[in-house]
Amino acid sequence: MSGQPEKLVGKYFHSANETNQIEWQGLVIGEPHPGWYLVQLFEWASGDPSVQRLVPIEKMISWVFYPNADAMTGSKHSPHQMTEPRQAA
Repeated sequence: MSGQPEKLVGKYFHSANETNQIEWQGLVIGEPHPGWYLVQLFEWASGDPSVQRLVPIEKMISWVFYPNADAMTGSKHSPHQMTEPRQAA
């Protein structure tokens, strides 16, 4: 470890809602203001980009981040072809 803080821009993610179920999948594409992140969301079925949202860091605490799309999907599909959300047990 280099001691430098990890950057979120460029990380793929799955977000979780209040009941810890996967809600969104996407990519952090910018930090327009400190503590606020612009995220690109992807459709579950097609993997196509859908909407972009601004999210405060406080809402991202329970999110799971990945270095790339393959790590997030666990496959070698196209960079934006995501998997269906898993139901909480």
